[in-house]
This record gives sequence, C-alpha cells and structure tokens, in this order.
Amino acid sequence: MIKIDKAVILLYPLGLLLISFFVDNDVFIYSLLLLTSIIIYEIFISQDQPYSGIRGVWLLATPSLIFVSYTVFISIPSIYIISTIDHPQELNYFLSVLSFYLLFPMGLYFGNKIYPIQHERVEKMYEMEWSLEMGHRRIYEILIVMLSIIILILGLYIIRVETIPVFEIIRNPNVYKTLFMLREESMKLLNVPKIEKYFYSWSRDLLIPLGIVSSLFLYMNNKKRKYFLLFLIYFFVGIFNNSITVAKLPIAAIFFSLMAMYLLKKRHFSFRMIIVSIISIFSIPVMINYIASLPHLRTPEKLLYAIAYRLFIVPAEVLFEYFKIFPNKHPFLLGRSTQLFSWIHSDGNFNTANYVAQVWWKDRFTTGSANAVYIGNFWADFGLFGVMIMTLILGFLIHYIYKQILATSDYKMDMIYVTFTTAFISHFTFSFVSSSITVIAITKGMIFIPLLLYFYRNLQSKFKNAPL
Repeated sequence: MIKIDKAVILLYPLGLLLISFFVDNDVFIYSLLLLTSIIIYEIFISQDQPYSGIRGVWLLATPSLIFVSYTVFISIPSIYIISTIDHPQELNYFLSVLSFYLLFPMGLYFGNKIYPIQHERVEKMYEMEWSLEMGHRRIYEILIVMLSIIILILGLYIIRVETIPVFEIIRNPNVYKTLFMLREESMKLLNVPKIEKYFYSWSRDLLIPLGIVSSLFLYMNNKKRKYFLLFLIYFFVGIFNNSITVAKLPIAAIFFSLMAMYLLKKRHFSFRMIIVSIISIFSIPVMINYIASLPHLRTPEKLLYAIAYRLFIVPAEVLFEYFKIFPNKHPFLLGRSTQLFSWIHSDGNFNTANYVAQVWWKDRFTTGSANAVYIGNFWADFGLFGVMIMTLILGFLIHYIYKQILATSDYKMDMIYVTFTTAFISHFTFSFVSSSITVIAITKGMIFIPLLLYFYRNLQSKFKNAPL
C-alpha cells in the first residue's frame, strides 16, 4: 500500500487551486508539472525511503532536507524566473529542474540496495529520547582538543590577513563603499598557501558548528557547569570566527544549527519558536546588509526585501544564467568546471562561477562568484546529460551519508545522530542550493563527514569497556 505524506495530499489540491486563480496559462502548465513531479517523487519514495519525503524533516533526515530545500529555493522560484524571462533555453532549464524529482529518488533507491537502511528502526526514532553512548569525560576531552585546533587556526588566520572586515565595520562608517573587496581580500584573494584557506574554511564550516552543538548536547545530557562553560566558549569563538569575514551564511548557520537542535528535541513547531528562530538566524545577515547597502537603501522594507530576494529568488536566478551562457556564449566545458575531470584538459580547471559573474554583471575584471546549485556546473560541463547523471549520483551519495549517520548512531537519538544532523544542516539546505558539489564536498568539508563517523566508531569501540 502506498503511503504519501499527509502534507503533500493537502498541498497538492491547495497549490492547484491557487495557481489556477493567480497565474496565466503558461505558468499554470509549469506549476502543474512541478506539483505532479512532487507527487511522483513522494510515491516513488513512499515504500522504500519514508525518511526522504516531507515527514523526514522531523528527523532532520539528510535526503528530506535536500528535497525540501531544493523544492523551496530552486523549483518553485524557477517558475517565477521562467515567467519573467523569455529565452530559448527555458525549456532545458525547467527540464533540468524537474529531473531531480525522478533521478534523485532513483539514486536513493540504488543506494538503499547497496547500503540498506532498516526503515522500521528509523520509524521508531520519531519517539526516542536523546541518549549519550560514550562517556562524558571522553567527549569532553575530544571537544577540548578540537577547540584548541579551532583557536590555533583562528590565530593563524588573524596573523596572515592584513585587514579584518568586521573590525573595519566598527571603525569606519563608510566601509560599505569597499566592503565587497574587503570580503574578497579576507578569504578568496588572501595571499597564503591554498591549504591554509582550506584549514580556515573547514574550521568555520565543519569544526565550529560540530563543537557548538556537541558541547550543548553534552550539557543537556549532564548539567555540569564545565560543560555549559565549554558550550559558551565554543559559541562565542564561533560567532567571532564566522563573522570576521562578514559573510552572512557562516554566522547564520550557527543559529540555524541551534534552531534545528531545538526542533529535533521538541518535534514540533510553535509560533514563538518560529519568530525567535527567524530573528536569530537573520539578525546578523540583516545587519551586514544594512552596513553594505547605500544609505538610501537602509530602510526596513528594502532590507527585508533584499534578504528575501537573495534567499528565495537568487539561487534559481543564478542557475538560469548558466543556461543562458552555456553553450550559447561559451561551448560546453566537458568537465573543466567540476575539478573532477579538469586534470585531463590541457587548459586545466575553468572557474565557472567567476566567469558567469563576469558575463552576468558585465564586469570582466570582477573576482565575484555566481555560485549555483550543482545543476549549473554540470549543465556547463555536459548539458542535460551531465545534469541527469549527476542527480542520480547525488541521490546515491546522500543516501550513503545518511546511512553512515544511522549506522554509527545505531538508529538511536544519541550524540552522533543529533550533532551530525544539526551541525551540518546548512550544508544540505542553504549551501546545497547555492554552491557546487565540489565546493560543498571540499571547501565546506562534507567529504570529511564519513571520515569523522569512522573515527568515532573506532574510538567508541576502543573505549567501550574502559573505565570512565
């Protein structure tokens, strides 16, 4: 018997009713195709991957986060993009977007055949209380070592960089005129070995969120003062570290992880929680937008519009730019943009994000990056074929990551499950819809998640019978 999320059963007719009233005929067809694709997706995953649909969000299941984020930030806005732009590539653009709903669950399905997940045990997790399998002292010692590494990397960065943007904001009220270049020079254009840039990025996107939620979990499990103090140190070091380049996502990701942790604990939304979460997540990005904006644009409505537009429209808009440029203005790259196949090309890697920014912004000297969801790079490389193959592979990889989290936690709401689903939630939501696969995997450190889980399994086995 096919079981579809109740939310989808309600949303489908409601969505159909709304689009029939408020859109024209062409947009109605696109909207109908999208709604139907979502239903097909839910039917596909209903039997074998119940954690991959909307309901899986309550467990912060990685496939569910990918599905919901893609739908909200790419698929739905893509209809708006098509309705406002007339271009020969709009059909290929929309077909590429829709292909996710068939090929991603196929990838999940094949992944489940090779690395099967015990669905009955996943279902029981909805009712489980949190637990800690490894001793508190062991976890505390690991977190202290990790904090030392974070502070060491932060100190190295401060020594290396000439100007710290967050300090310039405090000192100079006219910094909005140069903030873009300060951000570029503080990371991308920093004249240091590439490995040092990766160290800082891994510390910011991997170690800090993991340390914050792990120390908070430790305190919630054992109300010792030293655990709370460790959480506070992690939190304030994380806030400082992730805000010094004035990039909005790293600082918002900290509050997003904490909000996700609260959701996983309570298993329900409340109006108060929603308001507090929105204020926490977007307060600093709004402040940065305020400082970076021209004085006449610093009104509440314009700032909120800028944040909303950046969040809900820009990911789909940037993606469409890739379809406009390749192959009309530049031939397909045949693997040069992914860093996976670029070694076979005599010209080496092609910086697609920077090239798209140069064409889109009509500035051939800009160092900015028009980063897009994985579809952009694989369209630029191989066209529709590349998009379809990568979507299938993506489903397989996401299944594998979630399988490793479940296996390491032994299908329990323990420290591993809670921290790995909450600490890296931004990787599979906001970063996923606005970054290439190689950026998420290498620059943001997603490639290390299976390695960290492997390290924990070995550590747990080693100390299982050791005295605390």
